[in-house]
Amino acid sequence: MVVRELRALWRYREFLLGSIRKDIALRFKGSLFGMAWLIIPPVFMIGMYTIVFSSVMKARLPGVAGEFGYSLYLCAGIVLWSFFADSVQRMSMVFIENANLIKKSSFPILSLPLIVIGSSTFNFLVTLLVLAGLLFITGNWPGSAWVGMIPIVLLLMTLTGFLGLFIAIFNVFFRDVGQFIGMFLQLAFWCTPIVYPAETLPPWARELLSFNPLAHLVHASQSIIVYGKFPDFSQWLCPLSWMLVLGGFALLSYQKLRGYMLDEL
Repeated sequence: MVVRELRALWRYREFLLGSIRKDIALRFKGSLFGMAWLIIPPVFMIGMYTIVFSSVMKARLPGVAGEFGYSLYLCAGIVLWSFFADSVQRMSMVFIENANLIKKSSFPILSLPLIVIGSSTFNFLVTLLVLAGLLFITGNWPGSAWVGMIPIVLLLMTLTGFLGLFIAIFNVFFRDVGQFIGMFLQLAFWCTPIVYPAETLPPWARELLSFNPLAHLVHASQSIIVYGKFPDFSQWLCPLSWMLVLGGFALLSYQKLRGYMLDEL
């Protein structure tokens, strides 16, 4: 069943791309600045962090010279986290919010979470472009190491997509899952070294942190943006393992529970 639906997604690729464009456009429908709002929030966020932590608080990152070290460290994690949190929250409700469409139309249901992750990925890439512009303007461009952002984006997008699908499936049966998401995201944020360096943690905490796939992806992003270094291969192993495990669980759950989902919606 899953294999057939995955094949159907290719046949519906024009519907998918059109729906992603529509989802992006609907976010700004009726607004004065329209699609400019794709640029305004990341510019504001990155600019605010840079000004507050570099100029006002004068925060410095140990071992990094220059006034922008901590701001770049923070931005390197925040841009990844914002994509992850926004995507998981939106995907958790994707089947429930589209219940009428699922019942009345004949199309691959898996296209719904793909539309969400596709729209969020587009916003994520825009934010990365804004961050790249900041790096260039401030003289902190990492050079060829920036290429390392490609596997980071692909791994984060796939990992987030599978996790979001898994959550969305069980949210159909247990609506408490949707209420739990907020607490899960708060816990995950503080269990990921975004606002603090991992080196400041005690050894036992760093050991636990090694099982967090987001921690590895954020650290890889920080290696590129802050230190201009291409990430070590070892940093891909944990998120890649989690991606395969979550992917297997999510697709197997969908295959087993798809029929019951239609009855529950």
